[in-house]
Amino acid sequence: MGASVALVAPSMLAQSPAGAATELDQPAIWPAADVVFATPEEAAADFVSEVLISEGDPVLGEFQQGDARSGEIAVLFAGETGDLDPPRQSGVLLMRQIGPTDGWYVIGATSDGAVIDSPSASQRVPAGALTVSGVGRGFEGTLAVAAFPPGDATGTFDRQIGAGGAFEELEPFSVDLDLSGAAAGEVVVILVRGDTGLGSDPGTFAAVPVVVAAGPSVTVPPTK
Repeated sequence: MGASVALVAPSMLAQSPAGAATELDQPAIWPAADVVFATPEEAAADFVSEVLISEGDPVLGEFQQGDARSGEIAVLFAGETGDLDPPRQSGVLLMRQIGPTDGWYVIGATSDGAVIDSPSASQRVPAGALTVSGVGRGFEGTLAVAAFPPGDATGTFDRQIGAGGAFEELEPFSVDLDLSGAAAGEVVVILVRGDTGLGSDPGTFAAVPVVVAAGPSVTVPPTK
């Protein structure tokens, strides 16, 4: 599993100059496109802190290098009092260094307790109703499904509750999210989470980025 790494303070991040629009070479779920983290550990810690836990410090595994610009970082849970040894693996963050900022970004998240089958990562989706389906488990079978902009988990476009498995077995879920508030070309994070009941427990989770397409064309009926 590798040793855990310490939380990197948010003051370590940098931003593009004010007013400068940034469009990444590929969609990412965290942070926002104009926020630059110099290391994958910084980007991963910020995502866990802002999205997956509400108290305590993130506990992460060592960065596992893939190619020269990508890799993975395990999200760990050390117990409510930090006494689990070794910590339990909650899931994995997929990391990539993306241009033009060359910062590190989270491009996806997976765990054994939640799987998003549809939509797929980077899929173009309608600016309206979007069906999110897959398999998962959560506390009393509850799965929270949310859509929000990268880097802003509080700016939720929509949030719905789905029903999955309540025990070890994953069961199918399907919910409809409303993305009508998103602009054409905007990247939206789709996040599925099991309800853990512990502020320091990342729980079960999965996340993918999607890209909002232009809204459906309106056909005006011919006049008589």
